[in-house]
Formats: sequence, structure tokens, C-alpha cells
Amino acid sequence: MKTTDERYLKQLQAAVSLRQWGYPDMAMTVADALLPERGNEPALWHTFGQIKTDLGEFTQALVYHRKAIGLLRARKMSDDRIAEYQTAVLGLACALMRHGLFEEAWPYWEAGRIGPSWTPWPGSRLWAGQQAESLLVQAEGGYGDIFQFMRWLPEAKKRAGAIGLTLFPRLADFCDWSALGVGRVYKVGVDQLKFGEYEYATSILSLPGALGMKTWEDVPSVEEVRYHLQPVRIMGGQPFRIGFCWRAEENSAPIPIRSLSYDCAGAVVNALIHDAHFSNGVEILSLSIGNANLYKTDDAPGQCNVDFMKYEPGRQTSWRATAEYMCSMDFILTVDTAVAHLAGLLGIPALVLLPVNSEWRWGMPDRTSGPWYGPQLTYHRQRRPLHWDAREIAAAALARIR
Repeated sequence: MKTTDERYLKQLQAAVSLRQWGYPDMAMTVADALLPERGNEPALWHTFGQIKTDLGEFTQALVYHRKAIGLLRARKMSDDRIAEYQTAVLGLACALMRHGLFEEAWPYWEAGRIGPSWTPWPGSRLWAGQQAESLLVQAEGGYGDIFQFMRWLPEAKKRAGAIGLTLFPRLADFCDWSALGVGRVYKVGVDQLKFGEYEYATSILSLPGALGMKTWEDVPSVEEVRYHLQPVRIMGGQPFRIGFCWRAEENSAPIPIRSLSYDCAGAVVNALIHDAHFSNGVEILSLSIGNANLYKTDDAPGQCNVDFMKYEPGRQTSWRATAEYMCSMDFILTVDTAVAHLAGLLGIPALVLLPVNSEWRWGMPDRTSGPWYGPQLTYHRQRRPLHWDAREIAAAALARIR
């Protein structure tokens, strides 16, 4: 039995590795071979769900993730399998949310993240949306997650007498957080909090569930946040200014999923600057990486630019400075990263390039825009996994601009 288990685990890991390195079809073949003897293994069905997600087959992915959870329910939980359980429930949560099934998703969303992704501040109770004297909202995820979920802060304030907010240091001066109901901002890793200083605690990514979001229609308008950002737009000048972010923070991934290759990005820029539509000229400005190292890339600044694209790192020394810089642009073309969410917050017309296995927040493949930022932010979806077509990207951008 031990030999059989070892063989199963080795083959399952092979399927997982193939998926992570961009071979979903081969991964499915390897995983399928395990089905006759291991069809009752939750991890196998979770892997099927992940592979189908990579292929953009989201309806089938949801079926497989449900199957994994059904098998887990039939088992007794053991301490040494908690990580496996959390991975499975988080997979189901993301699949449900992509389909707009938020009410069903939230319990799984919370169970899959607690511990590995965030932990309530010591001495504070977990908040579930009830009235509270004080509430600490804790940072989780990346910069884009904060930009996306900060819209729930005013609603949280209606249920809490005082709100504290932990933030990554580079976001502390991003806006007037008090205008969104925050009494005090704490910089992660810098400012100190006392044990039990707040009655309740929650993650910023938990706010939608705690505040009762059930469908896409329950997403709060971004207008209140946008109003308090007070973006000053400078538009209509010559030449036409396009901000282009072709890279995402993917240092922990075996291969880049969301980012464009250097050659693809260069081909997009070349197609745009030579298009006849821009008879009065066009300027392409790099938004990929600023010299303030807003992301955690180890690349040198010179590697962040491509030919014919203007690179002004001095304009991107903070997220607030980057926002002001973006407000001087007429259009934003970006991969799925924080720049996409910032463009949405600022109300700048933008096109977001989404891979086949796009995140749950962008919904199903038939969506060309969503409830997060309004119609000025639209999506261009990759046709084949891991294959970006520069001509298609340029054409999609030009269609939006015209």
C-alpha cells in the first residue's frame, strides 16, 4: 500500500508540475491515468479543477472543485491534511465567485485563507459584519487587491465605531483614508499595535462577504472612492498619450501567465506608434515598473522598457505619484496587475489584457467589462493559453481608442 501511495503522489505531483509549467493538456493526461484507482481522492479532483481553469473551461472546473469538496466531507479531518483541505476549499471558492455565486462562496473563501493568507490581530475577534465598537481591517493580497476592495470601507464604517486599517507602507499616503471612514492607518512592519487594541478584526478581502455581497450587482460603486481620490485629468493634448503596463508581479510563479514577453510588448508598441489613426503623433509611456520598486521585481530598470516606449521612473516614486502620472494619459493598456485597478479607480479609459485562466474577479469569458470600475475599463481576453498575439492586442486597443 505504501508503494502504491508513493506512486500515486509522485504521479499527482507530476500532473501539478506540468500544469504549473504551462502544459495543461499533458497534465490532464497524467491525472486521468490516476482516475481508475484513485477516483476517491479529493486532491486529484482539485487538480482536475485547476487544469480546467488553466484551459478556460470554467464550468467544468466548478464541477470538479465541487467533487473534491464532496469527497472531503466524507472524510475525517486530520492536522497533517489541513493545507490540502484549505487549498481545495479555496479552489472551490474562486470557481464559485467567477460564476457570481458569492453567497455560497464566502464560507469557503474564508476557510481557505485563514492562517496561510491572513490571521486576525491577536486579542481581536473575527468580524462577521455585526455592530462593533472598534474594527481593525487588515491588509491582504497585493496592491491591486487593496485598490479593488477599499470601496467597502465606508460601508464597514456604518457598522463600527472606530476603524483601523493596516496598509503596506507605499499605500499609506495614497489618499485621505479618513474620508473613507478610517480613523487610523498602520503601516505594516513599521507601526505597532497593542494586543486586543481592536474589538474585532477582518481582512480587507473579507469585507464583501461580511457585508452581505450575494451577486455581481451588490458590488458598491467606485464613485465614492474616486471622488475622494480627486484625480486631476489632463486630456486632449498632442500627442495622444498611452500608458502601457506589460508586466505583472509574477516572481513566485514558475512561468509568467499575465505578463507579455519582451518581444510581444515591443511588437504592440511598434504597431501602435505606426498606426495611421495617430496622425498627430502618439506617445507610449511605460507603466510596468517604477524605480521606487513598487513591485518586488529584481530586474534592473533598463529591463522594464522596450523600444519606442518612454520610461520616466521619476514619475513613479510612489503609488500616489503613479496615480498623478497616469492622470496625464489619455488611455491605459495593461495586463492584470495593480495598474489595471488604479486606472479603474481613476476613471481613465483602459483595456485590461486577461489570460485564458483569468482570476475570478473578471468573471466568465463572455464578460467584456464588469461591475468593478464601470464601462471605461474593458477586457481583452487571450484566445489560447499562454499565447499572446501582439496584432490582436494592438487591434483591440485601437478599437477602444477610436
